[in-house]
This record gives sequence, C-alpha cells and structure tokens, in this order.
Amino acid sequence: MRKALVVGAETGELRGVHNDVDIVTTLLTERGFKLDTRIQDNATAAGIRDGWERLIAEASADDVFFIYFSGHGGLAQVNAPNGKPLPDLQFIVPFDYDQSSPSDFRGITSLELSVRLGRLTERSRNVTLFFDCCNAAHMARRGGLRPRALPHPSYLDIAEHIGMLRANGLQVELLPPVDNANAVRLVACAPWESAFEWTNASGTMVGLATDSFRVALTEAGAGRISWRTLAQRIRSRVSAVAENQRPEAEGPARR
Repeated sequence: MRKALVVGAETGELRGVHNDVDIVTTLLTERGFKLDTRIQDNATAAGIRDGWERLIAEASADDVFFIYFSGHGGLAQVNAPNGKPLPDLQFIVPFDYDQSSPSDFRGITSLELSVRLGRLTERSRNVTLFFDCCNAAHMARRGGLRPRALPHPSYLDIAEHIGMLRANGLQVELLPPVDNANAVRLVACAPWESAFEWTNASGTMVGLATDSFRVALTEAGAGRISWRTLAQRIRSRVSAVAENQRPEAEGPARR
C-alpha cells in the first residue's frame, strides 16, 4: 500500500503552506497514496509525532511511504553540560512552536526525526521524505521571495531535550551513526541556504521547491523517473528564480 504523511505548519509570515499541501495532496492522490494530512491545529508537535507513530505502527515491508513537510525550519544553538558549544541542531517548526518553554521545546529536531525514520525503515525500506523549509537561522528578504526560516536562532539544552524525548518514549539510542541509507531525502536547500516561497505564474503563493516538484512530475507524466533525475529538474527550475537555493536528493536517489 502507498501511504503518506503530509504536514503543513503555516506560522509567522508564511502564506503558501496550505497551497503546498493542496499541491502535494493532488500529486499523491493521483498516484494512489492513502493520505494522513495535518495542518494548523493538527500540525502541532504532538500531532506530527502522532502521524509518524501511526505510520510506523501500521507499516509493513511491502508499503511505500512519502512524508512531506511545508513550513518554517530553524537552527538551535546547543551547549554541552560543560558550557562548550556543540554543532547547531536543525529542526522543523510545528504550528505550536511559540508555546515552547525551556523544559518543553516544541521544535522537532533532526535528532528526533532521524530516530523515527530509523524505526520506519526497519519495517519498510521504500521511504521518501520531502522537506520544503529552511535549515538556516538568519535570512534576509529579497525580491518577492519569502524565506522559510525563523529570523532568530533558538537555544536548546541538549541534555534536557534528550531527557524529554526519552521520557516521551523515544528510543534515542536507535539513532543511526550515519544518514539513513534506506530512505530518499528530498530537501529544499542545503543546511546553510535559504528556501523560499513565492507567487507562481498562476498567482498562487507556494513553496518554490514544492511548485518545482509539481512541474517536474507533470513533465515526467506516467513515465518512470529516478529521484536523482527529478531533483535535477527541480534544482534547475529553482535556481532560475533563487540562485542561492539548491534542492538535493540524498540517500538512494537512483530509485
């Protein structure tokens, strides 16, 4: 069975997230996917986690999975218990992110996403993720393009955060030492780059990467196409509008 989790968290100044969800819903429905769609009040941190858990609980080896997120991305500045800085931690921004507190960080970090992805690929190795958001913290507006990043970095006590994840039942020890080799990861930009939303030729505000995904799939038609080839077409279209945004397909992209 083909199953998808489609999440749209329209926060801050973003205005194209719901249109992104409509685009992806149409594309996946046409291709026979059963969708779990979560926007606004259903796209909270708890709602997103629940969507992942449902996918994992019901997964079988023959299933095909597509997981999509549209919204803000951010970077958390992290310090070790001894006060020394650690590498910044990427996170996606749920609808209730502004309700975060020092003991209840509502962003969903790449650490947590990696663990959940690892659990899913233990059951099925046909998994694709597409995140249309920034993974950078400081972005400047430019020429009709709106960045999908929080304007300021967040701060995260990593020991406290991991403790919270463990308390919620997340098996942090399952975190793979390298990127998951069983999942294709289509990302809107590199960790240090901007990802933008814009008004397309139809006058609709959408994510630039998501809109280019739509165009690339439409051009491909019913023919089989690898994620790597698809990403090349997406990148070509995106770079014509925003030269500093470079979408990539990571993992087993020859699928």
